Amino acid sequence: MILYNVTVNIDHSVEEEWLKWMKEQHIPDVMNTGCFKRNLLCKINAESEGGSSYSIQYFCDSQKELDHYLNNYAAQLQQEHAHEVEQLKAQIKKLHHEVEQLEQNHTTAIDQMQRELKEQIKTLTTEHNLAVAKFQAEVQQQKLKNEEMQAQLTAAQAEVRVFVELLRLECRSVKLSLSLTYCACW
Repeated sequence: MILYNVTVNIDHSVEEEWLKWMKEQHIPDVMNTGCFKRNLLCKINAESEGGSSYSIQYFCDSQKELDHYLNNYAAQLQQEHAHEVEQLKAQIKKLHHEVEQLEQNHTTAIDQMQRELKEQIKTLTTEHNLAVAKFQAEVQQQKLKNEEMQAQLTAAQAEVRVFVELLRLECRSVKLSLSLTYCACW
């Protein structure tokens, strides 16, 4: 049994999409050449800068089958692999750019909303302050009216007291006059 091993370091940004493509497209294409009996896709547990390493292993019965694959299929399939990786990177780059645009638009929208809210708060504060000032003026006006009415009431009460006192004096005078008249009659 011959083992044909391909080791690939794939950028983290495209790893998930690459794995999907490998399992659904590339490995089935390699297996469809008829040169290999089975395959194995393994993640290599090692530190690598900017990506993950994978070992893709293909098993064939003889060197002749491997040579047939290398001479007739390998170049085209490797080219397709390189093209797919570049496309994935371009898609990821485009998505990153779109995300940046969305974030920028989001930030711009938030800034605009904050400015509008500040303006609304300023307007509402001004309206509130005017309403409070108007209410305070009305309260002051009512207070003055109440004080004026209190003064009028106090004056009216004083007049009533004077009038009552005059009535008492008048009554005494009438009583005294009647008393004198009664006395004169005797």
